[in-house]
Amino acid sequence: MIAPVSVASVLFLALVVTPARASGETEVAVPNVRVGDSWTYRVTDLRTHAELSPRTFIVSKIDETTIDTDIRGGPRPSQAFNRDWSGRNYIRSYSFPLQVGKKWQSNPTFQNQECGETQALIDAEVATWEDVTVPAGTFRALRIEHSGTWTAPKCGTGRTVLRFWYAPDVRRHVKYEESWYNPRGQLNNGMRFELSAFELR
Repeated sequence: MIAPVSVASVLFLALVVTPARASGETEVAVPNVRVGDSWTYRVTDLRTHAELSPRTFIVSKIDETTIDTDIRGGPRPSQAFNRDWSGRNYIRSYSFPLQVGKKWQSNPTFQNQECGETQALIDAEVATWEDVTVPAGTFRALRIEHSGTWTAPKCGTGRTVLRFWYAPDVRRHVKYEESWYNPRGQLNNGMRFELSAFELR
């Protein structure tokens, strides 16, 4: 069940989101995330198709550059994001303001448990507005496509594909898919997150 959204939040969204749609849904600004905002996701392993434990992200602290979250479920108790919801030392999920056709690139270096130091080169593009249905309901969202390659001296070169469905109404993605393929083209790791509940302050 979706938790109730405050009257102030509804009025804010009515003022900010509705005009954007009326003008062709051309641009989306950095979300006004607040301490206490939370999002719960149904999590599926794309390789085994197994449903994993739900994962809830709760905003615990915000400053000019960082969003800190506490996490219920999953392998770690907390995670820090950049102010634009990009992961630290990871792929740049978004490039606000968002609009259809916008492109950018990420070139992160990170540690992989099996392959050691790994470098990726990922191209991103805001593809389109579309309605996406998840357990929490149906939302108007921007689909953002990421694709590219990863390279690690121990393992070789593979490719990766990521998709975000970012919904301004909930200040975060409502759906997310991440697939990593090994040098033989086989799916090595893959996850899907689908919003099942949220609460905005």
